[in-house]
Amino acid sequence: MCKPRSTVILNLFCWSALTLVAMSLPVSGQEKIEDQKVFSGPQPGEKLPPLKARIIIGQNAGKEVDILSAADGKPVFLIFMNAFGELVNETMRVMTLYAERQEKGDFVTAVVWVTSDPSELEAKLKRAKPHMPKKTPVGISLAGPEGPGAYGLNRHVQMTVLVAKENVVTANFALVQPSIQADSVAVLSELVKVIGGQPPTLAEVITPRNRQIVATRIELMLNKSASDDRVRQLAAVMERFVRSRRDAKIKLGQMSKEIVEGGQFDDRALAIGYLRKWAKEYEEDADR
Repeated sequence: MCKPRSTVILNLFCWSALTLVAMSLPVSGQEKIEDQKVFSGPQPGEKLPPLKARIIIGQNAGKEVDILSAADGKPVFLIFMNAFGELVNETMRVMTLYAERQEKGDFVTAVVWVTSDPSELEAKLKRAKPHMPKKTPVGISLAGPEGPGAYGLNRHVQMTVLVAKENVVTANFALVQPSIQADSVAVLSELVKVIGGQPPTLAEVITPRNRQIVATRIELMLNKSASDDRVRQLAAVMERFVRSRRDAKIKLGQMSKEIVEGGQFDDRALAIGYLRKWAKEYEEDADR
């Protein structure tokens, strides 16, 4: 009866010893990516190379332009996108909206997508135009999936954000899987260092975007091309969105009331019905 017990103890001892030895060995090439320093784009202290892109949304849409030609020493806020998806797109929208709302300082901001299929991506961007930045130029690099060679972008990084002043990079963010909560405040704090102002809080970053989402979805509901099924779909999404966001509820209540009282969209009966309901339902939130 004792022999099996001794064997078990010996085996446990051996496995423990092997584990200690393994822990002392150098880490192999299979390191987790979060344990590595990820690089993408010019680093702080380096100059920004010229940057050509075909503008899809915004001023100069349809033209190929040098985005940095108008900088002339001004601060630059540049976002390279290497993926098209809801999470990375929304992180970009939050950052650009914050930048667009800054009244201090004169600076250049732009979003440039990197892709192996510019035609397909252009079609996606045009379809998503209502949800894209309102003032920031959105373009596509025509240099292929690696992007402009002089920029040294990492194709495994979903978003590369550069902040520069006098054509020299002051901050670089290589975001493998960007998120609003984890990245937006850190990135935008570097922006205000070069344009002036106080570092934003997460609430100051998110609240304007929540309100913009409400306004955009109301606009889509009131569009004459929206079918009744589409209006119902948008209304359901809206109600889910504002459920846990008081600032969005207040915006929805205010806008709904203004539109209903304005009487300009009475021909959109189904949409107006929802707005009338929301004006009443969220009136209390606005009064608190």
